[in-house]
Amino acid sequence: MSENHPESSQPEPRDADAAEWDLDAEWEAARAATERDQASPPGAQACAHREPPAEISAYALLYTGFLLGPPATLLGVLILMGRRFRLRPLIFALGICGATWLVSQGATLGLRADWTPASLQIMRTALNFIAGVVLLGFVTAKTDIQLAHTPKVWLNTGVFFLILLLISSSLSPTALFWLGR
Repeated sequence: MSENHPESSQPEPRDADAAEWDLDAEWEAARAATERDQASPPGAQACAHREPPAEISAYALLYTGFLLGPPATLLGVLILMGRRFRLRPLIFALGICGATWLVSQGATLGLRADWTPASLQIMRTALNFIAGVVLLGFVTAKTDIQLAHTPKVWLNTGVFFLILLLISSSLSPTALFWLGR
């Protein structure tokens, strides 16, 4: 009665390690299950490849600081993210814009006795441009923002530039100073 038959469902103790599992078979089964889970119905695929809603170009981050300083660069990051909002890039952008604004104000107030106003403005412009380059690199690396654009994106970017230029031209030098420009 205690005879062990090969047909029994219980494996022998010495074969337990060898028959524990077949890695290749489980790997293939997991791959097949993943591909099956990721497959979408034919109608859903057309929706997934639609053109995203029009936005501004990521290159707008380079000139927002020229016109209105770090607050405008932060506004550009918010507009770029739109519905694809991610907290980490926003916190990084807030830190870079805040640091740029603080360095700009500190350098301007500290060097205003020795430097001419034009030199101070060039220094602030260079700081704002460097902040824009850093944010452009970080935001495009950490989000799914595209650098290839449609004509509508270029149009929106041009309108955004004109609005910033209009605001920048209408503000007083004191207001531009406090904006970090």
